[in-house]
Amino acid sequence: MTFRERYLAGEIPFEKIDDYVEEWNNSEDMRTLREYLGLTAEEEDVWIDDSDEALMELLEKKGGRGNDFFNYRRFPYRQNPAGTEAS
Repeated sequence: MTFRERYLAGEIPFEKIDDYVEEWNNSEDMRTLREYLGLTAEEEDVWIDDSDEALMELLEKKGGRGNDFFNYRRFPYRQNPAGTEAS
């Protein structure tokens, strides 16, 4: 699975994108970084032109990850409302 697929499925935090970029840099994969990450052209443009945070926000909108309660229940690796790591 690509970074995008795993992130939208709630399997990994956004910060794992750095690990994927490093893996791609150290591989002989012939795909572009965008293809390797599974990003659309629009998502790549936002990432390059704006920031990591802008890409994360765009992906969260597409994946329905904007609701805090929904995020806490579905993505337990994120912090809970009390500011401690959820188990």
